[in-house]
Amino acid sequence: MKKSFKNIKVLHVGNIANNAYLNSKLLRRTGVLSDVLCYNYYHIMGSPEWEDAKIQGNWGNDFNPDWSRVDLGGFKRPSWFYQGALNQLVWDMDKKKKEKIVLKEKIQIKIEEILYGNLIEMIFKIFYRFPLAKKIIINTWYNLKYIYSLYSWYVYKQLKISNSTLKKIDYYYQLTLDFKKLFPDRKDQLTLKDIIPYLSSIEIFKHIFNHYDIVQGYATDPIYALLANKHPYVAFEHGTIRDIPFWNSSLGRLTALAYRKADLVFITNSDGLIAAKKLGLKNFDTIPHPILSDWHRKSAKLLKKNSEFILFCPMRHDWQIKGMDIYIKNLPEIIKKSKKDIKIIFNEFGMDLEKSKKLIKKLNLEKYIEWHKPMPRWELVSWMVKADIVLDQLNTPAFGGIAAEGMQAGKPVLASYDHDQCKWMFPEKPPLAIIKSEEDIVKNLVKLINSPNLRKSIGKKSKIWFEQYLSEKIVINKLLQSYQEILKK
Repeated sequence: MKKSFKNIKVLHVGNIANNAYLNSKLLRRTGVLSDVLCYNYYHIMGSPEWEDAKIQGNWGNDFNPDWSRVDLGGFKRPSWFYQGALNQLVWDMDKKKKEKIVLKEKIQIKIEEILYGNLIEMIFKIFYRFPLAKKIIINTWYNLKYIYSLYSWYVYKQLKISNSTLKKIDYYYQLTLDFKKLFPDRKDQLTLKDIIPYLSSIEIFKHIFNHYDIVQGYATDPIYALLANKHPYVAFEHGTIRDIPFWNSSLGRLTALAYRKADLVFITNSDGLIAAKKLGLKNFDTIPHPILSDWHRKSAKLLKKNSEFILFCPMRHDWQIKGMDIYIKNLPEIIKKSKKDIKIIFNEFGMDLEKSKKLIKKLNLEKYIEWHKPMPRWELVSWMVKADIVLDQLNTPAFGGIAAEGMQAGKPVLASYDHDQCKWMFPEKPPLAIIKSEEDIVKNLVKLINSPNLRKSIGKKSKIWFEQYLSEKIVINKLLQSYQEILKK
């Protein structure tokens, strides 16, 4: 008897930028049983508090925040969000089979020890002194194809494990053959050596996955669904496929295979089509990053406290990807040509933060800059509402989450955007102030700063466009329809 769609269980694995948490929250509002597994990751932007609590105070380390130090406004974490060390999380989710899982984990670790230790040592001791054998061993080290049978037999003899465990080993080996078939032109081929580091945790993931009808892995986490042979599984990328699947590394190769063999891939960045074609993806669809309207509704009537003209730029200081240096370099001319008392709001984080501060000082811009710590969602939205213009990333053909938030707030947004690359996802061009050169930054910003009616007009169009293409209604409909389709197969 088929399950009612409302009774299916979905697990979201990984929670960078709280995408898993927000998608799960939307699904639960429709009655779907949806959980989040956020293992070994504690960053502020991967915590529910960042989205739903009106945080007041200093949480300490961004990568390991202490929420007990701050006022959360009464917020309490939902029981369906599991965060912590992977080994501990499995007991939180199902405490009845602890001994069984521990035993399986020990077996997998033992397999790893044998492959790296006794097996290799035995091969070298017996055969390495013979020139021909030595040549074969060296030539096949990274493939392991010719020593695979010996490996399987030796593991079996050492552990006296069941045929089912040997079938898992066969499955991992088959993945290496699948990679070669799917990516024949890659010089870096997948080997068992790439898979070995994952073995000690796969049994834990497999046990957890057995409780769910669908697993949705974020960024590189679809690897665990692939290795656990869990189907159906969905791969959710947020910039992931731009470069990671093409790295010459275990992570790169396994990410490529995990996305290629996924039952469905969700692509969130409109420039991702190039990478999708390069990977040979067949089953993929577009979906916006989940952006909920909760705080926007609460912040809709916020007013600025003074007459300052606010340019809001809350991106991380990453010059190569975000182009923060380009904004800073052009601020003197923008300020000079504007008729307003300008204040630029920057967030104080990112790998190039100190470089940005030095450039600001060099250009004598300190009095125009207001620094803030990374902003939880409620604060980010309140500044979006108070801002006059929002500044998004400049070095990619797709706009980012900041642009989406700005459009939701009904603000004009500056961003690099190439509609030719992105129209497959958005048939209608977004009403952004599109930046293709440094001259465009000055021209567009000065024009917007000095034209209140233009700002109002673009802001109104932006809000309408957001509702049509990026709203939470679009996200939830896409999730539900996609799940229905893959469960039918």
